[in-house]
Amino acid sequence: MLWSGVVLQGQQARRLRHFHYLEWPDNGVPDKLSMLGFVELVRDQIPARGGPIVVHCRLVQYTDCL
Repeated sequence: MLWSGVVLQGQQARRLRHFHYLEWPDNGVPDKLSMLGFVELVRDQIPARGGPIVVHCRLVQYTDCL
């Protein structure tokens, strides 16, 4: 985990966690086992009702949700 903190939105507090996957090559796809390990690490840190997970590339050109 790269960063973890609490953000206040009005009276509601939200815990944010930022994960950084460093193994994605500039041209191509990452190793399957490396990527699955990262997904497991993220899922282990997120509560069952933790809200959406936002995923974006390094250049923020592409964004998706898990």
